[in-house]
Amino acid sequence: MDNKTKLESHAIEPVPDELLDLPTFIGPASGSRPRNVAGDENAGIAACGSIVGQYELLGEIARGAMGVVYRARHQKLGRLAAIKMILDPDAVGADVHERFETEAKAAATLDHPGIVALFETGRWNGYPYFAMAYVDGESLLERLRSGPMTPTQAAGMAQQVSEAMAHAHKRHIIHRDLKPANILIDSEGVPHITDFGVCKDLSSSSHLTTAGELVGTPHYMPPEQAGACDSPLGPAADVYSIGAVLFAMLTGRPPFLAATPVDVVAQVLTQEPVSPKALNANIPVELSVITMKCLRKKPQQRYRDASELAADLARYLDGKPIQARPPSLYDRVHLFLQRHVFFASVSGTAVLVLLSLMGFVFASLLQTRVQLATVEVELDQTQRQLANERRLTTRFLSQRSNLSADEDRQSFITQYEMDRLSSAVEQVAESAPDVALQLAIEAAKFSIEHEIQLPETVESLLVAATTPDGETAGEDSSNGMSLAERISLAQQRIILPMSAEDRTLFGLPSLETTPAVPPTPPTP
Repeated sequence: MDNKTKLESHAIEPVPDELLDLPTFIGPASGSRPRNVAGDENAGIAACGSIVGQYELLGEIARGAMGVVYRARHQKLGRLAAIKMILDPDAVGADVHERFETEAKAAATLDHPGIVALFETGRWNGYPYFAMAYVDGESLLERLRSGPMTPTQAAGMAQQVSEAMAHAHKRHIIHRDLKPANILIDSEGVPHITDFGVCKDLSSSSHLTTAGELVGTPHYMPPEQAGACDSPLGPAADVYSIGAVLFAMLTGRPPFLAATPVDVVAQVLTQEPVSPKALNANIPVELSVITMKCLRKKPQQRYRDASELAADLARYLDGKPIQARPPSLYDRVHLFLQRHVFFASVSGTAVLVLLSLMGFVFASLLQTRVQLATVEVELDQTQRQLANERRLTTRFLSQRSNLSADEDRQSFITQYEMDRLSSAVEQVAESAPDVALQLAIEAAKFSIEHEIQLPETVESLLVAATTPDGETAGEDSSNGMSLAERISLAQQRIILPMSAEDRTLFGLPSLETTPAVPPTPPTP
């Protein structure tokens, strides 16, 4: 099927190459394209039929600013290979030679079916070269010229690329230039990663990239590689690039489009990409979430490396729940403000006023709820106290008719008052221990004043409250203490005295009229 038939079947306009991909940048961050320093574009080109090492050159496959790639055949084995050679070794700087050697070493280090294998290296008439496995097919860039892939195809392709890069990441190598042009698809549809010319060995002390230098392709370059200095370069950089490639496979375009490479870099640094599902409603939510996680600005918010991304893509393809999650509410608000800087600057004061008002209303609501809860507790306590008073009053009235002498009536009233205080102590002993202790003190005072027996429950509470630390209530040192002494000691332990309202509720006299505690007799 030719390209025209493919386009008609997809009903999609072809995507210009300059909108889908750009040449790899190796140089100052000025936005200028790399130039052919050799001057004569034909300089250093070996003719077809030339013998390079043990390979016969069959024809030119592609050419870049510094090098050229040939299709070749091994003279003895007959296998096809791709020969990559520097165009003019005398016209390029030492860094180009070092990058060439870096690519050869990286390819030799990596042994994975998803990475183009290296066969041998050498020199031909002074020109450095290396021979790689030949991939009979097309690049992903050529494949995307006919339009986006289906979600399943795109996820499967991204998973295989991620698994290959996971192999590289385990060996501390990051590609730094993953893009459709550097992903070759063989005749069986299997992707193979090539062109490790700008890769970085994280375990090496070599620093080919200097400050202010762009390395990579703007459309697929992560922020930390495009100039953001707040994060070191690591495996998450390749995760971003794979996410950008996945975005292109799903939508037919990279995450950012602009008139010039410099504008693309500016968008990578300052703007958030639109969700691929917003461009193609047929994209599943899970796959869109995976893609957007790869494209987060901060490396720590992406997948840690390609192996994590490959695992999540595998879960998606198997119909299992994915690990990635959509951005939280805070993240969405933050992204919204980033996308609408003008709105945020103009309406910032209004937003702050609104947030302040909402905070005030929320605080008032909380305070009201606390006050309401307090009132409910006090109301419940009052209702229980009234029920207790009714019970004691009913018992008093039922027994009053049996009393004859005034002395008996007075004694009964005194006992009634003691019963009322004792009952109040039991009522609040668990819910308000401090109040219960103060009621017990009042009952003890009443006991001393009227020479009446203090109920056992009240006395036990006073003993427990006045027993020194480390001693039990049954020891002699505590049992030898008089009731007046216990009252005095218990009063010292009161932190918050009862309010006038509580004293009225429990039928206690006001503090001004409270009789004094009889003085403690001196110890002989």
